[in-house]
Amino acid sequence: KFPITTGEYTLSWDGGLIKENSTKNGVIATLQFAVLETATVGEHDITISSTDLANATPETVETEMKSGKVTLRKTITTPIALAGTLTTPTKGAVDATVLTGEHVNANVTWTPALEEGNKFAANTKYTATITVTPEQYYSFGNGANITYAGLTFEKSGGNFVATKTFPAT
Repeated sequence: KFPITTGEYTLSWDGGLIKENSTKNGVIATLQFAVLETATVGEHDITISSTDLANATPETVETEMKSGKVTLRKTITTPIALAGTLTTPTKGAVDATVLTGEHVNANVTWTPALEEGNKFAANTKYTATITVTPEQYYSFGNGANITYAGLTFEKSGGNFVATKTFPAT
């Protein structure tokens, strides 16, 4: 195992491991990586190349190397506290809700739907549904939960959802 964070690393074989020329295609090495806890999530390029590869004669050998990408994902296993404000519906007011949290997106939908201009109607009882989804490359695992303003968030599929009903405007 190598403590690889970024950069170029060289692996080599020496000492005549193969005593005769190989005439078949196949795998000559499989590399296994352990991902550091501090690794950045997302897609990362992996480039594999060869130089000075020779056969038993020794003649230079043509090789084909496959490069690609590795996707690092992280599972959220700790509670996440949302910050921000959930707008209290008031007749004619514009919804200015903004909720944020680490590695999550929080979206609020109103029932019934708001009026044109994202405004609250008069004499209307609104329910806010807050849906919290993990950011790209993240997922919720055991131990994850969401806290905000005493609401109870339930896991629904890969998200957390809570509702809050307000008195009529």
